[in-house]
Amino acid sequence: MDDEPHPVVKVIAALTALASSVAASVVTLVAFRGGTVPFVGWQMDGGAVAGMFAMTVGFPMITMLGYWVGLLVGLPLQWLLTRRRNRR
Repeated sequence: MDDEPHPVVKVIAALTALASSVAASVVTLVAFRGGTVPFVGWQMDGGAVAGMFAMTVGFPMITMLGYWVGLLVGLPLQWLLTRRRNRR
């Protein structure tokens, strides 16, 4: 069996990783500075405690969520594309 991911799956994995990293960075920045978290609408006062909490809890959770979304999309797509490639 070919262990190399399909190029489409590589692109999806890279985009998912980029999106989750940017989202986690924005949440952390908003936690330090204060304001509204995009897409969720949470109002945060900001401060060092909120920022440190976002860095130690929020950033890993958002990154993990992006990882799981990438897997849920990428694995079935890899299976379909590999199956199609092996038929030929």
